[in-house]
Amino acid sequence: MKKILVLALAGLMAVAAGTASAGVLNSEEPGEASVHGWYLFPGDGDFTVFDGAAGVQGAYREWFAFPWGIGLNAGWGYYKVDKNTGSYKVSTLGQFKGECNVVPLGLDLFFNVIDWDNWNLVLGTGIQYLIVDSDLSAWDSAAGKRQDIDVDNALMWNIEAEYEYMLSEKFYVSGGVGYQVDIVRADTECGDNDLRDTSFRGLFLRLGLKFLF
Repeated sequence: MKKILVLALAGLMAVAAGTASAGVLNSEEPGEASVHGWYLFPGDGDFTVFDGAAGVQGAYREWFAFPWGIGLNAGWGYYKVDKNTGSYKVSTLGQFKGECNVVPLGLDLFFNVIDWDNWNLVLGTGIQYLIVDSDLSAWDSAAGKRQDIDVDNALMWNIEAEYEYMLSEKFYVSGGVGYQVDIVRADTECGDNDLRDTSFRGLFLRLGLKFLF
């Protein structure tokens, strides 16, 4: 199932990138490149594995039929485990350590709610495929040793609102808030234990710069 989803996402991204580069969109608006730093507050509830997360994201956006736009993004994230997490529901596991390094690849749809003289308000939604490199471990009292926790890749859906303020004709500073939820949670194993799937759900804040070209 996950292979099908990632192939579908890769296909959508390839089509979007090819369309933009070929100029088929015929947009009168300039292309936009941006870079943001972000911080994520993990979702509440007993599914929470992580104590917090931070990272960077680069993105390209084009307005194909203003106020509608489409974009591609990629980045890197660092998710630190909550050492006392009870998410995995295995009583023999404890003393959690480590982090997950995550590479998100995404496709977004945007709607420009307000296009003012020197500022914009943009709503966005999209999907991201998370490529996960797990360095998590836990003490397994049944096995009498520390065990690595293997976390598979995941698929997310997000929604956000972003405020952009013009610094010059080509540059904007922007900040946003949004929420991401799991479409497909990450399969997770520890030793001989199949654990509850890992969630990357949470509220995120972003701050960065946008460049028009």
